[in-house]
This record gives sequence, structure tokens and C-alpha cells, in this order.
Amino acid sequence: MKTLALELSSAQRSVAVVLNNAVHEVVETGPRSVDAPGMIEEALRAAQIGREQVECVAVGVGPGSYTGIRSAIALAQGWHLARGTPLAAVSSVEGIAARLYHEGRRGRFHIVVDAQRGEWYVATYGLGDDGVREELPLKIAAVGEVLERCGSGELIVGPEARRAFPDAVEVAPCAREVGRLAVLRRQFIAPDKLVPIYLRETSFVKAKRG
Repeated sequence: MKTLALELSSAQRSVAVVLNNAVHEVVETGPRSVDAPGMIEEALRAAQIGREQVECVAVGVGPGSYTGIRSAIALAQGWHLARGTPLAAVSSVEGIAARLYHEGRRGRFHIVVDAQRGEWYVATYGLGDDGVREELPLKIAAVGEVLERCGSGELIVGPEARRAFPDAVEVAPCAREVGRLAVLRRQFIAPDKLVPIYLRETSFVKAKRG
């Protein structure tokens, strides 16, 4: 399945085309503004396929930069509207776990993403020779609670994680793993169901009249 993957949830943005076992990835870092359409065209050229040949568009839906995730979702929804291409959603945290696994890491890892307000998204994964397993699901936690999870020899990993955890290993989600997971699962989603992962309850105060 020829899959175009978009991962814009962190400061390291990436676009990839996954063709069976071959992956063509374009990565950019730095300021938040990014030429995602240009990255898509570069990845398609590297893979030597046209837009009409893409069979799935997969999006890393966070948690992470809300603006980046919304941009990726808008691109995917526009692609679907123009061509009817199936869409897939992949947790960016799952993408980090898959990246660690394919880089040869083994053990227990606590993957964190900044949730603002002094809190962090955290999920715990076990990586063994038999694959990746989620041990504790994603939640929002204070720094102290994240540290309490960590046993001896266990690592905290995630994009920009050292801002709160000095001994953490900084690892960003990447489009190639988003694409690989989408190909493996083949679970498609309706365009209106493609939304960012956001665990906080929405709250607002109604303005008073007069």
C-alpha cells in the first residue's frame, strides 16, 4: 500500500512515503512555520510516484503541537476531498515507541510530550524482541508523577523532554513510523473523525449579559 505519512506534532516535522519495505522521508526542524506541501512534493519525487498513486494518507495525531497536528489533518482531509484517498490516524506516542523499537532499543520506556500548564502526557511501553506493547495508557501527569513511574534502568523519552527531565532522551515522532503503523494496521477513518489527541476536558465560561 503506497502511503503518504504526515507527522507535524513536534519541532521536528516530517513527511514520508512508505512503499512496502522502502521509505522516503523528508525532515525539517527549526521555526514552527513549515512548507508541508513542499515536503510532500519532495517525498513523492524521491519515491518516484505521483499524487494519484497514493493509496492512503496517514497522520500523526499527537499529542503535541496543536497547530502542527491541525495543519496535517487539514492537508489529509483536503487530499481525501480531492481524490477520495483513505485516511488513517496514528498516535504520535505510538510512533515514538515504534521508532525506539526499530532503532534497536529494548526495555521499559516512559514516553512524554509537553501538555503545557506544568504537566506532561505520558504513556509507558515495553519493547522486547517480540515487539512493542503498551503497559500504561496515555494520561496527563505532573512531573513528580512521571518520575514516580520510573524504575531502575528505565528511561524517559520524548520530544523536548529535557526541559522537565534532565536525564531524558529526546526522541521525536517521525512520519516513517506513522506510515509503517498505518500500513500494518490498515484501519481507515472517516475525515470528520480525524482529530487531534487531546485529553483535557474542554471548558469555557459563558459571558454574562449586561
